[in-house]
Amino acid sequence: PSYWFAFAMLGHLHSHRGEVSESLAAMRRSRELEPLLALNHTLSAQVAFAARDFVLAAQFARQALSIDAGFWIGHSQLAQACVELGEYEAAQRALADASRSSGGNSKVVSLQGYLHARQGRETEARQVLATLVALAGERYMPPCAIALVHAGLGDVDAVAVWLQRAFDARDPHLMFVPID
Repeated sequence: PSYWFAFAMLGHLHSHRGEVSESLAAMRRSRELEPLLALNHTLSAQVAFAARDFVLAAQFARQALSIDAGFWIGHSQLAQACVELGEYEAAQRALADASRSSGGNSKVVSLQGYLHARQGRETEARQVLATLVALAGERYMPPCAIALVHAGLGDVDAVAVWLQRAFDARDPHLMFVPID
């Protein structure tokens, strides 16, 4: 009953089951137990994002960043929420901050491509796509990352191809497909 991580994981479990009020309650308890842990606020941002409450997701991400300004996952969560809120400049800044310390994380890179596509910057989105595909030839690249950029471009057929590849590769990011 006093282990924050148990409540955080319970919050995610409820979130993936579509149980919004239960997921938010579990995350609230996790934050009560460890209020100064940036990860708690970041996980809360993901749960709020999954519930389609993008304003709340951005609030939680900003709380995480007020605790740890260099926490790249907090920046990524903020960017994700800002994209959905149409706050593209804020999303761009958050992604720039995330990429400085994420070590080239595929979610950050693919979200950048998705953002470019949503902004109508197809050339930049396709450049990100080319980078991801090239990296996939050198190391493991989650197929869901490539599917996300195609989704931003509105290329439904390519999304289907890359999601099938994700399924074949057992890409763990598939669990976020209903959310992303």
